[in-house]
Amino acid sequence: MLWTNRALLSLCLYMVLAFVFPLWIVLESDSPHLNFASVATLAIVELAAARLGFIMLKGALTPLLLTFWIFVAFWMGFSAFAQTFSNRFYLPSAYSVELQTAGALVIFLGLLCYEYGRFLSRRIHLTTIIIDSHLVPQRTVYFGLLALLLAVYGISNIGGLSAVVTTRGAVAANLFGSGDFSKSQALVFLTMIRVPSYAALLFAWYYWVNRRTLLNGRKSYFLMGVGVMSLLGLNIITNFPLALARYWLGTIILSIIFITFRKTRETMAHWVLFFFFSLLIIFPTTSNLRNVHDLSDISQVLNVSAPIEHLYDGDYDAYQQLLNTIYSVDKEGFSYGKNFLGAVLFWVPRSLWHDKPFGTGGIVVEDLGYLNTNLSAPLWAESYYALGIPGVIFVFLLYGYISGSLDRAYKVHDGRSSSLVVFIVPFWMAFQIFFLRGDLLNGAAYSIPLLVIIWLALRKRIIDRVYYMGKKKI
Repeated sequence: MLWTNRALLSLCLYMVLAFVFPLWIVLESDSPHLNFASVATLAIVELAAARLGFIMLKGALTPLLLTFWIFVAFWMGFSAFAQTFSNRFYLPSAYSVELQTAGALVIFLGLLCYEYGRFLSRRIHLTTIIIDSHLVPQRTVYFGLLALLLAVYGISNIGGLSAVVTTRGAVAANLFGSGDFSKSQALVFLTMIRVPSYAALLFAWYYWVNRRTLLNGRKSYFLMGVGVMSLLGLNIITNFPLALARYWLGTIILSIIFITFRKTRETMAHWVLFFFFSLLIIFPTTSNLRNVHDLSDISQVLNVSAPIEHLYDGDYDAYQQLLNTIYSVDKEGFSYGKNFLGAVLFWVPRSLWHDKPFGTGGIVVEDLGYLNTNLSAPLWAESYYALGIPGVIFVFLLYGYISGSLDRAYKVHDGRSSSLVVFIVPFWMAFQIFFLRGDLLNGAAYSIPLLVIIWLALRKRIIDRVYYMGKKKI
């Protein structure tokens, strides 16, 4: 019976994604352009719809696969189809049908390599050193205290509570626009305030949800409950919702929700529906938060236009930025991986590394003469900018391999242990959408500190294991 309900839900979802929503886009278009580009982007929509329908039907616990294809459906599918079919883009530009079609083919190549990478993760385990890392309750307490101390230090240095319990616009004006701090200093203080307190809450909440298997006795339950409540209060201050960018607020909320609910074969179906309706309704609504500069202006958030209209705005510039990147690379050549090196070494001061790369999204549009350089660069664009087609193949094979490995490990360990993967996967499931949209420099700057914090908080035991074709060799 449950399988029948899931099959019906997956069929309905597929029909909505593959037919109803594209038809809505077509009917809303004032100047239809039916050509190779619009057909190619529509094919991406159909592929994403089929993949999400299958994820819902299968019911396997694959959170990273889910949000990857959710991103593809909306950012590289619906928005790309709407823009090519209407020939209407966020940035003022004219693109040939050939260039638009090339962009769609680069997306297809990335998708095929991603899926093949996940396939390889099931079949081939390369020789490696496996780090058996886990968290213990005592470290959760110590890390919570450390997060509190770092938050107090950071808040006192940027002007007190009024500097963090405010709106996103006010934070940007006070830290980045006042001239009192350099951009790197402001980012360091914000990271110090926000990331450790979120990580501590993630640790404590996981233990609380799985207390019957991971904690011993009522005293441990009580102490962890007190810790959770204290960290919730701390995060209301350090990660004040109106002061956060949507990707970070969404990461916090979604990771906590995902840890909370018991994972069953029906869970993935619910998550697919949740993401679909959230991106149709909640995501456009919260886009108005960036225009709120004072807590009294909160009513502006409720001024929302039709969901289709948002497919043409700056939130969905990923496909256009891929086109800009292809055009720029054809003119200027590849970066030969400098953009990836700059992202990994984002923490190195520019005073020490004078030719440190800027964000790829900004570099590409600057070459094209745009004044607004605060734009995205999806992973497809970053990969193409690094080394063209070979870059796309390599990056998405690797990304698919890592994604598949983490999904399988999470299925085994969730609720049964406090290993590394049970903290990384809920975080990356939510953060992945921002990471895929890019640019890579910003994605690394916000994710690497948290991953390092999680790593440092865990106990580690190194075990050498050799695998080949899924079989252990001694």
